[in-house]
Amino acid sequence: MDCLLKVFELSSDLIAISSMYGAIEAVNPAFQKALGFSGEKIKGSDFVSLFHEEDAAYAQRTLQQGESQLSPTELRIRDHKGLYHWVRLQSHISVTDRKRIFIAQDVTQQRKMQLQLERTVPLQQVHEELQQFNHLVSHDIKEPVRNIVSFSNLALREIPPNSKLEEYFQYIIQNGKQLHLLINNLLSYNTIDKQQNEVLQCFDMQIMLNRLSSNLSDIIKEKGGRLLSNALPRIYGNERLIYMLFRHLLENGFLYNDNPAPQVEIHYDTTPRFHQFLITDNGIGIEPEFHQYVFDLFKRLHNRQDYMGTGIGLATAKKILCKMDGEIRIMHSKPGQGSAFLVRFPINEPPLEHCNGKKRFNESNAIAATE
Repeated sequence: MDCLLKVFELSSDLIAISSMYGAIEAVNPAFQKALGFSGEKIKGSDFVSLFHEEDAAYAQRTLQQGESQLSPTELRIRDHKGLYHWVRLQSHISVTDRKRIFIAQDVTQQRKMQLQLERTVPLQQVHEELQQFNHLVSHDIKEPVRNIVSFSNLALREIPPNSKLEEYFQYIIQNGKQLHLLINNLLSYNTIDKQQNEVLQCFDMQIMLNRLSSNLSDIIKEKGGRLLSNALPRIYGNERLIYMLFRHLLENGFLYNDNPAPQVEIHYDTTPRFHQFLITDNGIGIEPEFHQYVFDLFKRLHNRQDYMGTGIGLATAKKILCKMDGEIRIMHSKPGQGSAFLVRFPINEPPLEHCNGKKRFNESNAIAATE
């Protein structure tokens, strides 16, 4: 008996001894510690009353069946504060003295982990489906849209001037370009998290701007605009994200611009801790009451017939800068007076071997980040 008493006292399992009908006669120290009941206070209590109301009926049936041993079952049991713990409970009957012995292990943490896993699996499925959707959009939808625009342009050349068909084809081309832009911007927004994990490297911002100017040449020529900058630095950072950031900001500067001579400028400055870029344009500007909304996803202030934007560009810029611990804000913007956006992000100090002047901007990577 002394050995059994030692087991009762020292066991890490929660042990309770009751009558055949569930009146508690003794609980071990582990039971008292886990649930906060003193041995004397809980003595005489109905063991079933400690269970959650949804589990109490099962516990009651267990007592009534009177079987000598029952398989482990997970139930919720109440502590002295009224909080519930999940326990894996077994019940045994001592044949000699007709007592019922309850032995339980606290499995609350395991239950929480299981619940978290059950919630995570659907999220992983959603993520995988989103990746599949991105692949579908980039490979199976963009190409037909591009063909529609290209062949509509070819057909337009064959149409006599001032024909009604010319108006229809212009409408097809305009909407095709809008859809192509929307697809590009959606893909760009959805790949930010993936590209955040890329290795930082040194690259020349001036070379990057030259690539941007080339890739935005269609809209710059269409608008008859100019892209200007002061001297830009070599920096150490995430090349793709910074390319995406500036592409969206510069593209917006030309898209939302009906000035006879559209112009977008980049002015670089630095502080001891931050790279700072002031991006100005002479475009349509933004009403002051809308300044707080323009960084929201899909927030458009004009209809698509007037300006071919998507409402994604500034939201993408903000998301990128959040990932980089940076910020973007409107310095000034008024209708008809253009806009100025301040972009700043921390200066990362590179290992010495990274910025030796040999690393150049990878054009194919930059295009892949947005095309």
